[in-house]
Amino acid sequence: MTISAFREARAIEVGESVALSLAETIWPTRCAICDRPGEVLCAECAESLPFIDQWLACPRCGAPWGLRQCTECNPFSLGEVGSIRLPYEGCVCAVAFDDRSARIPRAHKDAGERRLAHTMAYYIACAIPPEWLPAVVAYIPATPAARLRRGFDHGRSLAGRVAELLDLPCERLLEPPAALDQRGLARVSRFQNLSQALRARRKTLLAPAQRVILVEVTKQLGGTTEKVEPEKKSSSFKVRVSIDDLNIRKGPGTNYAKTGKYTGKGVFTITEVKSGKGSDAGWGKLKSGVGWISLDYAKRI
Repeated sequence: MTISAFREARAIEVGESVALSLAETIWPTRCAICDRPGEVLCAECAESLPFIDQWLACPRCGAPWGLRQCTECNPFSLGEVGSIRLPYEGCVCAVAFDDRSARIPRAHKDAGERRLAHTMAYYIACAIPPEWLPAVVAYIPATPAARLRRGFDHGRSLAGRVAELLDLPCERLLEPPAALDQRGLARVSRFQNLSQALRARRKTLLAPAQRVILVEVTKQLGGTTEKVEPEKKSSSFKVRVSIDDLNIRKGPGTNYAKTGKYTGKGVFTITEVKSGKGSDAGWGKLKSGVGWISLDYAKRI
């Protein structure tokens, strides 16, 4: 390295250090839970998190107290949401979801505190059973609109950290979900909303019997090892359209021709959801069979 190159590199290093110090002075790092300055998650809040005892948790769905008789994935509970069985081999959750623990993924995803990815990944990696390994780590990609809004793909950030800690490969195996926002939905509506929402990428190549660990922040902070499409009794739901001229297309995407018809205002039943060009929320197939509509302009009820 020449003297001039060394000086340039040193100047960049000093500049970054000064910028970091200035940013820390103006916007000091604060705990995601208690807002105390100093760390992204202070030691006191970390110790008080509701960690799940894996010896007592349900080995199928990860519920905290479901080892003997789970209240979440027994046949009666699954029947209430139209399911026959869980769509995955097993699930583990590291931390139970409550008002305090929910602030961690919220700060990571919505406030852009990317340093929390390492914290969450460490908890998830510690909870994953050794018998799940080796495996490929996967994640649910953010939609283009979500990436634009947040500036990064939070799912990829978290899954990448988990893969690093477990020394496993991390691959994008899924397409962005074609589903409505889960926030504010009840349990039954959440199951229906995610029915067939996840689809494998066309270029996905896995070895026979390859195990996949799907990492996602859901009801608890955890990971699942699962298949893509669940077995469902019914996946239809109703949406309300509030505009007069919502186009009906022959297929799920703006690359499909218009039928020349419009829905008009009203309530319509959707029987299938697919991702497609021109819609962030996905495309819904009308029960009447006349075609598909963009769910960007429909509100689930």
